[in-house]
Amino acid sequence: MDEMLVQKIAPLIEDLIQGFGLVLIELNIHALGGKTGIELFIDKPKGGITIDDCAQINRKLGDLIDQQNLIENSYVLEVSSPGLDRPLKTVKDFFRMMGRNVRFFLAQSVENKMEHVGLIKSVNDDRVLIETKSAQEVIIPMAFINKARLEINF
Repeated sequence: MDEMLVQKIAPLIEDLIQGFGLVLIELNIHALGGKTGIELFIDKPKGGITIDDCAQINRKLGDLIDQQNLIENSYVLEVSSPGLDRPLKTVKDFFRMMGRNVRFFLAQSVENKMEHVGLIKSVNDDRVLIETKSAQEVIIPMAFINKARLEINF
């Protein structure tokens, strides 16, 4: 990833999406066949981004990049939702999922289990507290989480 470009564009992106009440989930900048590829994953603080939200941010960000002449060569800009099945990785990810059911796959067992599903009750820098279907509260250390995903119930 081109660090200088990231330093120029990241604050611009943050300001733009915060103005719309959105959050940046992930930013990827990479070479794309002689062009610069800019890939943004955005969401609403509690989830539920729409295609219209993504299209609006794409247009506005493209205009800002062009007006400020941030990229010398041509570029491809993609703005999308992180998706329902996106892995949760950061404290921010877990915080955004508070009040929702998440499935955790662990590197070390907690309560003699390597997998837990539960409603996220609280989050801090080193743990996630969930409530299971059986109303049991389980503390999952962040360091034990291999993978976690939103549990989709249809």
